[in-house]
Amino acid sequence: MSSNSHRAISSVVTLIITVASVVLGTGVVTFGNSIFVAQSNQESISTQNVKIWINPASSNDIAWAAAGVENRGDKMVSVNTIQMRGTSIPYSNWYVEKNQTAVTTENYQSQYVFTGTDTGGIMKSNTSLSSNSACPVNDPKVIRIDFDGSSGSKPMLCLSQTNSPVSLNPGEKMIIYFKLPNGLLTALDSGKSTNVGIFADNAGAPVSVIVGNSDKSSDVSTVFVFLVRTGFPDEPSLISLYQKHARSSDIVAQFSKQLLDNSVTSQIPSQLATTYFSISDIQNNAAMLNANGYAWVVYDIEPGLTPVAETSDPIGSVQQASQIAHANGLKFMVTPAGIPLQDFQAMATYSDGFVLQAQDLINDPDLTLFVNTVSNSVNDIRAGNPNSVIILQGSTIKDTPDQMNTAYDLTKDMVDGITIFYNQNVNDIPKIAQVLTHIDGIS
Repeated sequence: MSSNSHRAISSVVTLIITVASVVLGTGVVTFGNSIFVAQSNQESISTQNVKIWINPASSNDIAWAAAGVENRGDKMVSVNTIQMRGTSIPYSNWYVEKNQTAVTTENYQSQYVFTGTDTGGIMKSNTSLSSNSACPVNDPKVIRIDFDGSSGSKPMLCLSQTNSPVSLNPGEKMIIYFKLPNGLLTALDSGKSTNVGIFADNAGAPVSVIVGNSDKSSDVSTVFVFLVRTGFPDEPSLISLYQKHARSSDIVAQFSKQLLDNSVTSQIPSQLATTYFSISDIQNNAAMLNANGYAWVVYDIEPGLTPVAETSDPIGSVQQASQIAHANGLKFMVTPAGIPLQDFQAMATYSDGFVLQAQDLINDPDLTLFVNTVSNSVNDIRAGNPNSVIILQGSTIKDTPDQMNTAYDLTKDMVDGITIFYNQNVNDIPKIAQVLTHIDGIS
C-alpha cells in the first residue's frame, strides 16, 4: 500500500492486528500466537490465541474470552482452572469443543471471533454455519461457531457448556470460550492488558492479553486494516487510537522494510499482516511469518516498487505469490496500483483479500467517477472470488477526512472495509480518528 498516485483503483485493506500475548513465568512468546508451556512431571499444556472481548456499551460489563489448549505431555491431563485477577471462572461459564474432527489444525490456528451476545449475555451462534448433524440446534447449552461460514472448508465448532474439568489425552487439543463474571472487567479495561491463567493442576502459566472491543460482532461488515509505519513520531498515540477501534476480525499490517518486531503491532487485538513488494520477499519470509503467528501476507504490486518482470504479468505474479502464501498457511491479499482494471477479476481468483487503492479518485470532485470505478472493480473481484475481502484505501496525504467519510458512505454496501495511508506526522492522528469514529461510531 503506497502513497503513489494512480487514477486506477487499487485495493484497500483496513488492518487490525492480533494481540501477541506476553507469557509470564515459564512462558514462551511468539508473535501473534502466544504459546506458553509449563511442566509438572510428565504433564504439559500449551495455550495459544487467547482473546478477551469487553462490550463498552454494556451496562453489565459483559465480557467473554477464548483460547486454544493442547496437551503436549505424555499423559492425560485435566484442565481444571481458568483464573483472571484472582478470580476462578466457574465451570458453568465454560463452553468447550474437544472433538478432534472439529478441532482441526486449521480451526485451532484460526483467529477466534466474537459473535455477539444475546439479552442474557450469552455468546450467540454464527448465522452462517457448515453442516454438523450431531450438534443440536437452539440448545441453550451449546454455542455453534464457524470461522469461515457455510461456504468455507473449516468444520463448525459445537461448543458445549461443561460443569467439570475437561480431560485431554496426549496430543489432543480443545477450543474453549468462557464468559467472565459480570464486572470482572469494565469498559475502562478496553485496550489494556490483563493476565489469564489456564491450568491443569500444576501445568500451565499465565499470559498477558490485550482486551479487545466486543461492541460489534465479528460478522460486522466493516473491516479495519490498521497500518503501522516505522518511525512515526508519536507511536503510542497512534496505537492507542487503533486499540479503541480494534476487533479480532480486523487486520494490523506492517511493512516489509520494518524489522520483524511486533512489539508495537502486538498491542492491537487484530490479525497480523506484513506487506511485501516482490514475490522473492514473500518466498523468503512466508514460513517465518506463519511460525510467528501472522495470518496474512500482502502483495503490493505496482510499478516502481515491484520488479518489472512481475508488473508486466500481474495475473501470473499474483497467482505465484498466492500459491506461496497458501502453501505456508497464510491468507493472501493483493493491493495493486497502476495495474489494468481488466486484470482484477483474474487476480481475484487467487486472492483472499483485495485492496482498492482509491485515494486519487476520492479527492476528485466528480465522485460519480469514483463510485462507478469502485462498482465496476468490485463486480469484477466478486466474479473472480465472491468470498474475497475487499478493502477501500484512502490517504491523509491525498484526501481529507470528510472526503474519505463521503467516499465510504457512497460505497459501504459494495466494500468490506477501509484502510488509511498516512503521513509521518502527528497531525494525521486526528484525521485518522475522524474517519474511524465516523465509520465505527466510537468517539
